[in-house]
Amino acid sequence: MKPWLRKSVGIVLSAALAVGISLPGAREAQAAVEETPVKLVEGNSSWKYLETPSDQGSVWRNVYDDTAWTSGAAPLGYPVRAETATSKFGGIATTIGYGGNSSNKYLTTYFRKTIQISGAADYKRFVGSFGVDDGMVLYVNGAEIARYNMPEGPISYTTLSVEGKAAPLFFDDVDLTDKLAGVVKEGANQIAVEVHQQSKSSSDLYFDMELTAYKTPAQPPVEPSKSPLPQSVALTFNGDPRTELGVAWYTYENYPGTKLQVAEKAAAGAGTEFPADKAATFEGTSERIETFQTKADKTAAKKTAYISHKAKAAGLKPGTDYVYRVGDGEDGHWSPAGSFRTEAAQPEGFTFLYTTDSQGTTEADFATWAHTLQEGIARFPQSAFIANTGDLVDNGDLEEQWSWFFNKPKELLMSRPLVPLVGNHESKNYNDYAQHFNLPNVSQTGAKPDGSVYSFDYGPAHFMVVNTEYSLVSSTEEQKQIYRNQVQWLKSEAARTDKKWKIVLLHKSMYSVANHSSDSDVLSFRQDLTKAFDEMGVDLVLGGHDHTYARSYQMLNNVPQTDIVPDAGGQVVDPKGTLYLITNAAGDKRYNVKTGTTFPYAAKYDQPGKEMFTGVRVTEDEISFQAYTTTEAGSTDAYDAYGIKRTDAAPAPVQHAAWSVNADGKLQLEWTAPAGAAPAAYRIYEQKDALGANWNATVNHEAGKTSYVYVLENADPKGQYELAIRATGGRGNSAAVAVKPNEAVQPSASPSASPTPSASPSASPSASPSASPTPSASPSASPSASPSASPAPTPSPTTGPVWTPSASPSPSASPSASPTPTPSAAPSASPTPTPAPSMTPAPAKDVPATHWAYASIARAMELGIAQGYEDGSFRPERSVSRAELAVLLSRAMKLPESGSPSAFKDALSIPAWARGAVAGAASSGWIGGYEDGSFRPDRPISRAELAVIAAKAAGLKTVAGEKPSYLDLAGIPVWARPSVAALQQAGLMGGVGGSRFAPAEPVSRAQAAALLVKLAAQQAA
Repeated sequence: MKPWLRKSVGIVLSAALAVGISLPGAREAQAAVEETPVKLVEGNSSWKYLETPSDQGSVWRNVYDDTAWTSGAAPLGYPVRAETATSKFGGIATTIGYGGNSSNKYLTTYFRKTIQISGAADYKRFVGSFGVDDGMVLYVNGAEIARYNMPEGPISYTTLSVEGKAAPLFFDDVDLTDKLAGVVKEGANQIAVEVHQQSKSSSDLYFDMELTAYKTPAQPPVEPSKSPLPQSVALTFNGDPRTELGVAWYTYENYPGTKLQVAEKAAAGAGTEFPADKAATFEGTSERIETFQTKADKTAAKKTAYISHKAKAAGLKPGTDYVYRVGDGEDGHWSPAGSFRTEAAQPEGFTFLYTTDSQGTTEADFATWAHTLQEGIARFPQSAFIANTGDLVDNGDLEEQWSWFFNKPKELLMSRPLVPLVGNHESKNYNDYAQHFNLPNVSQTGAKPDGSVYSFDYGPAHFMVVNTEYSLVSSTEEQKQIYRNQVQWLKSEAARTDKKWKIVLLHKSMYSVANHSSDSDVLSFRQDLTKAFDEMGVDLVLGGHDHTYARSYQMLNNVPQTDIVPDAGGQVVDPKGTLYLITNAAGDKRYNVKTGTTFPYAAKYDQPGKEMFTGVRVTEDEISFQAYTTTEAGSTDAYDAYGIKRTDAAPAPVQHAAWSVNADGKLQLEWTAPAGAAPAAYRIYEQKDALGANWNATVNHEAGKTSYVYVLENADPKGQYELAIRATGGRGNSAAVAVKPNEAVQPSASPSASPTPSASPSASPSASPSASPTPSASPSASPSASPSASPAPTPSPTTGPVWTPSASPSPSASPSASPTPTPSAAPSASPTPTPAPSMTPAPAKDVPATHWAYASIARAMELGIAQGYEDGSFRPERSVSRAELAVLLSRAMKLPESGSPSAFKDALSIPAWARGAVAGAASSGWIGGYEDGSFRPDRPISRAELAVIAAKAAGLKTVAGEKPSYLDLAGIPVWARPSVAALQQAGLMGGVGGSRFAPAEPVSRAQAAALLVKLAAQQAA
């Protein structure tokens, strides 16, 4: 289809959707005054349909004898599959026939229903909702009322819909008042719908609808600036995807309150209401910002004020489905409910959807983006997240484009996290990107906007996002240095991770085939950045920018590995080098392949002339992808596929790692090569960045050489450093081995020694090391079975879950029943105090007698150590925060609360109900803070950290170098091993099954109860 025609179709469809749909704010305003609506047509109700349709002309649209037609409950259609469904009506309830020939299906299917209306003259407004695949026309009493995805002009049996859909279209709250005025009558009314296919081979059909009448007329639209509803809601990874998630949204400036409510999806049941009574509430921060709304506003220097909101959910359960909503806490000010699923507790295979260059300048352009996402999720419905590698919009400082970007595919973007990138159209010169996404900003690279350089772990992969607005050919030395900082950061990330796969996402791809392929910055990346990727052992680089399709050969040292030939399934085994991929654009803008140029690095390239999306599958042994083309008025077709299988294993850890001061008075690191297969090199890094931001070094392995020395030229020989070494096979890393200069003995894990990018607290003041910072808040100082290498982000100033206070609060940790104060428009340095969980000493309805911790939980409740929630539940699997642990521990050990405030710099963010307990536990030396002086009360406690704290509280003697007998010993940080061993020997704390200790897992309420009851008994004895 020609671009102008495709664009015009998009405009027509957008206009059709917009007709009569009032502003969300207007609906909220009128909801308070209108009477209970009357459902004239219920969703999921019964319809009559013609089982073997033929051309019915027009007579069937009004009074008609349909007694011979078949009846069935909606939704009606075929086939029954996950994607043939809508959020409102659900999946197909009645399967209908298509004629038996999949290549010659019925083009049109007819549906009828007769409804009785009493008091028709009293109805002043009619609103409809529709789910359809592919197109439909609605008639009431013979008059056409609405058509969707259908061409203009007369409609007949052979009329085709405008385009085919892989999943049903959904139109909600469509105002039909003008169309139905004078048509709806007293008594019997005939509802008739014809559903049309896009072709005789169309793969599916779907239909359901709802029609609602109101006795009050529509209210005048609310001025946009007065609408309280959140807009442009964005889910992002900010922290551990297993237990944390970031959310950002905009409102108009009159609504600065920032609240995120999250509930387990199972708690929502089958109802449509958000389960607010079962939700945790997280307070966030808000910032008043000003931006241009349109190009005309920019020309006139006219800005519109908004509030940028950011909140973060923490303490979530891994592998769990959640529903959420955002708002300021007032009734009628909440967003629609969205949903997400946390990552599984243990790394497992997953799929994500990769897109790029959704940019556009009109609403119709972003309808194309929404369609691409719709088709992508239909093909890959289990996608854990969506990645867009930059140029999200065309003008990064125009809010109308951002609004279209988020709101056209609103339902899709509110149901899974987005991994966004800065492209040249978002620009380092605008801050809109940073204001729209709640991303970690801990790379220490200086790249702008904030949050444009970040990393995260998911399954067996480590993802690194870079900002290609900086290069060695940038205009200033400062910008060139920011590029170098990013390269240093990338190498640090590669050194710290133990994930098998390393994936980089960037915008300006170095191996492209359109006009940008010869840009100076792209040529610079091709010569320099690829060297870093070779050194790091990056497996896959996903890019954008050149709006064509280009899959490289495996590239090593800038040379295509043309001798690596995929097998019949498109898979290569243990290839050398890195694969680079650009899959055209997700929007309307495309470039042609550059003429007169050869591309020796490109294994497959072209301009398919269609939008594209790609499903990427990552397992422990394979990365594979399937690329598809799609158009709004055409089909969605497979285009390319490729896979990489790796059978190599990570090398063993180095041996005999130690430090010394050489004859020149310089600090040096010494180690011997690991046993077994020789590694390719050794990666060294400092866990706290005490040698400089992202400092790391690589030492190549030499054949036959077993002893190695690395001199730290600029290190203070008397300095306190936490160095770690990993052997690398070129791609996979060994577990980390930690070396601590100037420590006479291995540390016993004390507070304020956790590394700066890690957010994991140590447990005693001067010693506790952390090797690779992990999202799970568990520092690792020695060979680790499963550390994550992405630096944990600086925690946002959010508080923990707000639980509804019970009528009889617990004396030692209960909040007042007063509501949480609403934050001001500007972010506060210290978050609003949050009440403690409501606690009702009552039998726990969710802890059956067969539960492994039943006796411990019952005893903990009897002793008043822990209580249940207001609804009678105990929620045994919910993780325990640092603030909650301080309170529970103080009760178990009968530790008096301190009347003096704690010295932590974020003392005001510690909930009031926990401040005394935190201060008391800190002054007793049981629990400490972070290196930056913060306590971070909402962060979940890991099992390794709990072991150190419990051993101190119990007064157990720990012996440096002592090791517990668990199969996952390698994953237990060195600083925690003596404490874990002491607790194991004392019978106070055991493993989690399978002879594992699981040091990085968050502590659950059940586990805490089991330990604290034992501590209390020991204390009493």
